[in-house]
This record gives sequence, structure tokens and C-alpha cells, in this order.
Amino acid sequence: MGFDFTSYLSSLYPGEEYEIQVLLGGLVNHTVRARRTDTADTPAKSGSADGPKTAILKYAPPYVASIGEDAPFSQDRQLTEASALRILGDGYLTSRVKGIKIPRVLSHDPVHSILIIEDLGPLITLWDFLESATNPRTAATAALLGHRVGAFFAELHRPSTLAHIHLHSPPSDLAILDRAPITAPLVRSAAVEPIRFRLRSPGGLTDAAEADALYARVVGDFERANAPAGESCLSIGDCHPGAILVDPVLLLLSGGDDEGEVPDMGVIDWEFSTARRGRGANGDAAQFLASVHALWLSLAPGSPAWKATGAFGRAMCEGYAEGAGYAGRDVRMDPAVVGISRSALILHGRELINQAVERPWGSRGRSVAEMVREGIWYLERAGDGVDEMLEQGNWDLLMGEESGFMLRLFGLYRESRS
Repeated sequence: MGFDFTSYLSSLYPGEEYEIQVLLGGLVNHTVRARRTDTADTPAKSGSADGPKTAILKYAPPYVASIGEDAPFSQDRQLTEASALRILGDGYLTSRVKGIKIPRVLSHDPVHSILIIEDLGPLITLWDFLESATNPRTAATAALLGHRVGAFFAELHRPSTLAHIHLHSPPSDLAILDRAPITAPLVRSAAVEPIRFRLRSPGGLTDAAEADALYARVVGDFERANAPAGESCLSIGDCHPGAILVDPVLLLLSGGDDEGEVPDMGVIDWEFSTARRGRGANGDAAQFLASVHALWLSLAPGSPAWKATGAFGRAMCEGYAEGAGYAGRDVRMDPAVVGISRSALILHGRELINQAVERPWGSRGRSVAEMVREGIWYLERAGDGVDEMLEQGNWDLLMGEESGFMLRLFGLYRESRS
């Protein structure tokens, strides 16, 4: 792994002993759970430094952990995560959305690039929760979770949240979130440039000129200097189901309104977050939905996992639209929202293509080629500009969106089915 967590904890908490459990799924960091070996029946050793009973440790190597030294990546990403967690630790955001937890910072050592944060417990990622659903009634629980996540993202992206952190955050932490994102070069190389050849992959386009035009559309949205009015917000910056943690007990619930309190969910992995021109509906939400969408397409239609994933995605979009104030509005009449909606279509299409190609999908649902084609559909619907997106023929096609995810995100689904 490249870092001796055991020795590090021994130096930080002399006299304490910890068991280390490697946590899988992280891409840019090495992450472990450290559990102190003493229990209620075995008191801590005399003279110990009284370290936490359990904690999550993240080591940020000077490269992308899942790739290695061939993919250098600034360790300053950990400064971003530590600052974001300290800022969000004031409880402002989580007090406004019931059932969401964000881990607290316990210790940050920038010299060794070690961040120690609160352990939210033996939770599983949203990926695992949705894929593991075998009970048809899990869809009802998934819908509750989806609405909660959508409401959380909407609150995170509110102008009032950005205003709050600028007024109440420690200046040193705010300065880090207000700087230009250090992740832009990585996003360009890992998520934007591969689209050029993925557009021509199986299921993609055979016409080179058409593929080049769509690639230019993706690059233009990534590079644009003039953002849609009202776009800038506090954002996670790299938003996917692995950043949402849920209690596995939810897989055992029967669904419906008789479940009582649904356990809290965790939101983690803030190293890509930014308060400088962050993107909300056309960033965090569109990217997150691309992962959910790809999973939904990959599953066998009618299966419990397919139903749960679809229910989660639809409810998340509805929760977001309600919280963002999109529900009941005609985005075509609002220049700010219509610009964001076009950008969201482009990012959603881009990331749906990337997810289709990069993740190992089974053979239960759509093929990778079909998923790539679905992503291209969104890039096509975005048009060369807002005017082309709003042309009646193109708009009619958009209103027929199969999943209904992006329509719901902007409060348009009922209009499309009226």
C-alpha cells in the first residue's frame, strides 16, 4: 500500500494498539479503518494517548492510488477534503436535511498526507446497496433514500449555502475551497479526452465528422469561460454512488411507510470539492445520475435491483427539483436554468459513456454498446447551443427520455407525459 498505518498510529497515540482493515473502492487515496484493540472489557493501557476507538485514515500519495506512479496527482487534494469537512462540520447543512451525516475531521497531518476522520460505522456504498437488492419491496426504501439524497444535493448547491460558508468559515479553509480546482487536469485526461475515441467505439458513431462535433460539444462545456448565470455553488466535484454510504440493514426492510426511522446515510470523499464555480445540477447531480443510470441499464429489467435503482434515481431527481425550485417551472422561460439544463445533458451523456466503458458490467441488461449509444443520445439532445436544444423537434425527442431522470431533475417529467 505504500504507507505504514500501524507505525503511524503508534507514534500518534503511544501505548495504543490498532487493527487495520483495508477499505476497497477508493480511487485516488489509500483508505483504511483503524480499530483500537482495547474494548470495554480490556481497558486502554496505562499512559496511552487515548486515541479514538475507531477511525478512518486516508493516505494521499503523490499519484492516483488506483493507478500508481504513472498517474501523478497533487497531494493538495487532501487539503481540500480536510478544509471541506471542517467547514461542513458546523452542522449548517446537515441540520437542513434529515438523515445525512458528514464525517468530522479528527486529525490532519499535511506533512505525511494523512487525514483521520470519523468512522460512520459498518456502512456499504450505494453501489452495493442497489446491486444487492433481492426483495421487490426494497424499491420503496430506495425511493426514500433517493429523495433524501436529492434534497441534500439541492441544499448543498443553494446560493444560501455558499453565502453561509463565506460568512462563517475559517478564512484559511475557505481560501482553499475558493481556489481554482486542482483536479481539472485529471478530469480532462481521465473523463474528457477519452470521449474522443469512445464516441467511435462499438455502439457509437460511424461518421467521424459527427463524432468530432459531439466531442467539441463536450470540450466546450468543460472549458467554457462564461458559465450560465447562477451556476456557481459549493459542490462535491466528483459525485458518484461510492460517495454515499448506507446501512446494510436497509436491505432487510420490507418497504413502505411502516419502517419507522430510516438510518442515517453518509456523504464522503470531498477531495474534489470547490466553492469556486462549482457545478450543481450540471455537475454533481448530472454526474451522479450518470452512474445510477448506467447501473439501471445494466440490470435485468423487472428485477428487484433494477426496480430499486430506478426508484432511487427517480426519487433523487424529484427531491432535487423540489429543493432547487425547479418543480413547476418551465425551464425554457428561464435563461439561467435553461443554460444549466443544457450543460447537465452534456455532462450526463459524457459520464454515461465513460461509466459504460470503464466499469465491469454483467450480461443481465443492456450491452456496453447500447449504453454508449444512450450517452450519445444526451449529447445530441443538448444541441450546438440553447436555441438548438429548444427547437421543437429536438425538444420533443428530449421529452421522450426513456429513464425520465433528467426530465425529473429539472421538473419536466409531468409536462412530458401530460
